[in-house]
Amino acid sequence: MRLLGKKTSSLLLIVVIILLAFAVAQNTTPSKVLMVGTTKLKAIFPGANSIAYTSVTEFATALGLDLNVTNDSVILVQGGRTIGLTLIDSASDASTYTKALEINGIKSKGQAAGRSVNTIVVPVKAVAEAAGATVSDSGNQIDVLIDPAILKGVGKETGPTSDRVALSVSRDVGFTSRIEGDTLVVYLRNTVGENNPWEVGGKYIDVLNINTVGNKIEVRTKLAPTVGYNVYGIAASEGVDGQPIPARVVIDVGSRYERVTTALDSHSIVVVLDPGHGADDVGVSVDSLKEKDLTLRFALLVGKLLTSKGINVKYTRTNDSNPSLDERREMSLTSDVFLSFHASNLPGSTTSGVQIYHLGSVAPDGIVKGAREALEKGTNSSDKRHLEAIVSSSNAGGVLAEAISSNVMTDPNVFATVLSGQTQVVLERASKAANLIELGFLSDPKDLARLEDPLELKKLALTVMRGVMTYLAPQLATIKKPVGNK
Repeated sequence: MRLLGKKTSSLLLIVVIILLAFAVAQNTTPSKVLMVGTTKLKAIFPGANSIAYTSVTEFATALGLDLNVTNDSVILVQGGRTIGLTLIDSASDASTYTKALEINGIKSKGQAAGRSVNTIVVPVKAVAEAAGATVSDSGNQIDVLIDPAILKGVGKETGPTSDRVALSVSRDVGFTSRIEGDTLVVYLRNTVGENNPWEVGGKYIDVLNINTVGNKIEVRTKLAPTVGYNVYGIAASEGVDGQPIPARVVIDVGSRYERVTTALDSHSIVVVLDPGHGADDVGVSVDSLKEKDLTLRFALLVGKLLTSKGINVKYTRTNDSNPSLDERREMSLTSDVFLSFHASNLPGSTTSGVQIYHLGSVAPDGIVKGAREALEKGTNSSDKRHLEAIVSSSNAGGVLAEAISSNVMTDPNVFATVLSGQTQVVLERASKAANLIELGFLSDPKDLARLEDPLELKKLALTVMRGVMTYLAPQLATIKKPVGNK
């Protein structure tokens, strides 16, 4: 091959440097501070039209919206209101759209969502105003203010198989619901109102206790053991006479609804599987393999195997969404086994294999720690049975990790390491056995090939399932008919 002369090489080098500088300039987006209430985020400007964008995950959390991301759309839910945005690959192109937003299925003015590096971003003003917030830009800072919703009143309706309570609020609000023992608890986010015991006097709901807790309304009501519930939102609308109908959060309670039970309620074995990352939080990635996709694929494989064994399996996510850390840890409270799946990437390192983490004897959550200490002090048999239904002993995570490790290493091509005492925040509230499992290192060629191979991934899922079943064997022996998923 003929070599270039020095002068030609120098000119070529200069051209390359100029092109690289131009490319960097084209992909560098200025940013400014974005304040959503008291939450500080970063706004970027991916296009040439000065339209501010920000991370959809952080923005949804700050606004109190539920988030779901598909391959071609971003969906934000605020009680009975659904805000949908078209999702495209280029954030700069997304900012040029004029009507890529829908509110409850009706097209509205707003830009599209877009992908920026490994983050999905959404237009600040369009999304904020769709959620009922106001936006101001001082030049140095963008402020998004969403006033608290106001609880306006409580309506009731009783029937032979159910009672209905409608909480009227001044605007659409996000909400969550859960069972705590024999009590249904519903939280209305960013809502204020008077603390009141509302007399309902129905067949299934007698009294609602309503209290303001921080920046949300807490609603509590007792449920009979055989009674189920359903909670949903209805968007604000205009009545037939032109009068506005307020937004509502509706609570239906009665024998016609299924009871959502925890492990303590049902006395069945519950395994919660937590696929790490999701949505715009990709995690680590090498080539086309993304951690968020790998963990979801693996969790579904393990879950299917456990379900076939009669285990009640729940997931923190089953699609390309990204539940908050608090939501993931909340689900760990309802489990007998909690497994969080991840992958590692250490370029330049020779580290490989499966790593299984547990907290050892550490219990950062004070309630869990106190219950474990009471259990291990040796109480009377009645108290012990009650405590064992709430928490496991402090070494349960280690026992689970060893059981999984032993089964994983029945495959001669896979090495598993058990590690303890290191902070793993997602495990800190788990009241029973919990592990964080790094499935392998994408920086290691053998691990990468193994995790990209569907057959090898199924083999690994099978060994993890066997490890879980080994750990659960003593508990399963006391249950005549394990309850599986319906």
